Amino acid sequence: MEIKINKTVEEIITINLPYYCKNSVRAYKILSEKKSLIINTYDAGIEVCNYIPNDLLTKNEPITEAEFKETYNEILTKLNEYL
Repeated sequence: MEIKINKTVEEIITINLPYYCKNSVRAYKILSEKKSLIINTYDAGIEVCNYIPNDLLTKNEPITEAEFKETYNEILTKLNEYL
């Protein structure tokens, strides 16, 4: 008889700050253990948060600082169009 068992593996990894990553609708700059800059590319928003998303490293891919800045500047341009 076979039984399917789902296991959750917890892993500790080390990242260098600032750390940059993205998914299909957000780009992140992790500034510290408790502060992040989140760019919402879907809704054209920028927010500074006093938290780090729980699934940050499992659901996002690393990007470079240059890629983050490019995304940041694109969103700033969109936001300026609303002024």
